[in-house]
Amino acid sequence: LNSFLGNLEKASNYIQVCRKANIPVLAPDINQSQARFYAKDGVIHFALAAIKNVGNKAISQVISERVKNGEFKSFGDFIRRISDLDINRKVVESLIKSSALDCFNVPRVKLMAVHEDFMNSIQRSKQQSLEGQLSLFDLTDQPANKIVEPDYPNSLKEYSINNRLQMEKEVLGIYVSGHPLDAYWEIIKDIINTSSSQLRRDTNQDTEQNINPDDSEETNILIAKQNLQVKDNQSVIMAGIIIQKQELLTKTNQKMAFLTVEDLEGTFEVVVFSNLYEQVRFLLAENRILLILGNISLRDEENPNVLAKNIIELKEGDTLNSPDIQSFLSQTKDFYKENKNTKNKNEKSFNNSYNDNLTNKTEFQNKSKINNISNQNNINVMENKESIKSIFKLYLRLPEQINSHEYEILEAMISYFSGDIPLYLYEENKKILINQKDYYVDEQCIEILIKRYGQENIILT
Repeated sequence: LNSFLGNLEKASNYIQVCRKANIPVLAPDINQSQARFYAKDGVIHFALAAIKNVGNKAISQVISERVKNGEFKSFGDFIRRISDLDINRKVVESLIKSSALDCFNVPRVKLMAVHEDFMNSIQRSKQQSLEGQLSLFDLTDQPANKIVEPDYPNSLKEYSINNRLQMEKEVLGIYVSGHPLDAYWEIIKDIINTSSSQLRRDTNQDTEQNINPDDSEETNILIAKQNLQVKDNQSVIMAGIIIQKQELLTKTNQKMAFLTVEDLEGTFEVVVFSNLYEQVRFLLAENRILLILGNISLRDEENPNVLAKNIIELKEGDTLNSPDIQSFLSQTKDFYKENKNTKNKNEKSFNNSYNDNLTNKTEFQNKSKINNISNQNNINVMENKESIKSIFKLYLRLPEQINSHEYEILEAMISYFSGDIPLYLYEENKKILINQKDYYVDEQCIEILIKRYGQENIILT
């Protein structure tokens, strides 16, 4: 995290990894944070130096004052004690937006309303004292070292959660105290099948070792593609908040758009072609939260794009039964079926290309997901794929409260990711085991089922 202090947008995935590992990353706190990230008692404290428009000099002065004279007791105490330091209105404003002053238990909207006038009044009082005139403290019968608080307006209502998160994003580059998708997680967790982290190329050491400078450029590109967690033209359902939009005109003078969308694990790029753009253009504004159905488009040496086929906006109060979401799910089911033939054709072409170009086929087979999963279950895997069907059985335990819409999504996934491994469904509420003759899946489907239903509900034997 400290290596990304100047560009925290790239650190969002690290913070998400920490949260998944139950390691809290606390928001900036003027009384607890240091200049850099640090860990203590099992939590990570946010770096004050990561706040935009603040600067290392100002942070060093604030921390020195805190070490010398103790924690800041209130907003008034903080402003009084920094009044002789090189800290201006812009610095204080950024500290407010970052949540660093939330420890004073005053709503941010009130701090934003009074901070400038209060800082000016403190400076005027000090200037008058130097000139031998009555000071602010004289007028209030308070000693000069007495803490004086601003006159907070009672009529102001605190910013909404989303507004506070956008403030954090503005000055930190990432969301810290929460994420705009959090409010919709109970909906999207049962719909999405892909996250932005799966669209990033693996650049770790193992991947780099696979690249052989003596191989052809085409072979090395193919190996790099193998390290992605998605395939070209793969159907995906993703959710995120728009953080940037770029509109373009096609050769026929029709508008299309490129979107940068952020989910809980990072950002990804979405292409909205003109035919869909005309239908959803009113949704494509920054900070809108979208549910996106589309296809993966692989690009050499770059992260994949998502070519959007359908987009809806998630709104406050939405549920799985909301009309827009039901319509989206219905189209999703049809979309999986329509793309099944395309998927099979692309996979055949991909495999042929792989067989023609990759020099070490055995190495790839040893890295296949089927081998990885089966090795974890102490299963001897035969290299002959024709034998897979007789070796593996996959059992999926369904939740007790599963509804018909979830069944539709499940059947669509099974239909799209058809393979050679028989799938048995165990219905928890009925205590029965079901195997339909067409319930056969591939290794990619297993990965998606684990992500959707949890490792504890999947057994491969």
